[in-house]
Amino acid sequence: LRGGEVMISASDPKTYAVQWTEVNRCGQIVTKERAFTTDAARARFIERLEEKPGYLRIERYADPEAR
Repeated sequence: LRGGEVMISASDPKTYAVQWTEVNRCGQIVTKERAFTTDAARARFIERLEEKPGYLRIERYADPEAR
């Protein structure tokens, strides 16, 4: 991996994942990730995520077919 790149580490290759950047409570910029069993669940999570005050951007998505 190149400098600054982070690999999505969903344990099951049949999961949908998302990686995002946000500002945490201490004011630090952090990258987080989460895996889901369905694309619909990931979409609902992203809708809520985008409403958070510390949310900055989506870094990447991972789909089962893309791995």
